[in-house]
Amino acid sequence: MDINNNIIILNSIFANKRFSIKDRLLILEIAKVSKDSKELIENIKWELNLNLKYL
Repeated sequence: MDINNNIIILNSIFANKRFSIKDRLLILEIAKVSKDSKELIENIKWELNLNLKYL
């Protein structure tokens, strides 16, 4: 797991999208179990049904 890369991705997602606190906590829980950045993005897309084109 590349923690630094995941933190950069999480910061860019939080900066560009408006999420509720509940959604942000859910995303952080997803980040804990994701193995790499690609899996993190796919898990977030699947769990929240998002379209993250900029990543």
